[in-house]
Amino acid sequence: MKIKLLILFIIASFQLFAQKLKYEKPDYKKIEKEISDKNSNSYYPLLIYRYNKSDTTLTKKEFELLYYGSFFQDSFSAYSHSDFSDSLRPLLSKESLVPEDYDKIIRFEKVVLNKFPFNLRDLNTLAYAYDKKGMQDSVQYINFKLDNILNTILNSGDGESTKTGWHVITVGDEYSLLNFLGYEFDGQQSLIERCDYLAIKKNKNKINGCYFDVTKILESEEKLFGGK
Repeated sequence: MKIKLLILFIIASFQLFAQKLKYEKPDYKKIEKEISDKNSNSYYPLLIYRYNKSDTTLTKKEFELLYYGSFFQDSFSAYSHSDFSDSLRPLLSKESLVPEDYDKIIRFEKVVLNKFPFNLRDLNTLAYAYDKKGMQDSVQYINFKLDNILNTILNSGDGESTKTGWHVITVGDEYSLLNFLGYEFDGQQSLIERCDYLAIKKNKNKINGCYFDVTKILESEEKLFGGK
């Protein structure tokens, strides 16, 4: 049986999903203004520098600026791909891994995350490799990032309708969020009113599926192909 990555951090706060969290849609105009002010502590280059240094004093608000502020960075693309992701695939599909494999995973994931710093799947994979190497301090830093990114997404909606879909910056984060919540995608995906709807397999919460607001992703795609 092929190696299946473990979801290491089913953090207690995620259980709030079933308790009707209060949420607030991202105010993208406000976010863009805040992260563009060079005289502010919210200036994006300063925030991303702190994030990359695993600064655990970053606040909930600052994670919102980081995650959704990535839409406004020149280097951002919702559809970019790293060649190192291809290098990871054969490693992660092996029947079993040896210590040298974990070293390779760590090396490759660091390169991938340098370009895609908020990718939930890659963060989890890196944490998995760190855990197997006994590098618990590094695991805790990744845990901190995962916790805050996931809660940033959860706080953007409730996933129950096209009006309250969770806001994500990549389609991959949709599937990762479902996994972290303990749900399994059943293979049915639909685009409804600029929301991705992912149907999920039978579960104890009796939830049939979840909505993800992909308005900004679609705008990015339209811009890429010359749309208005």
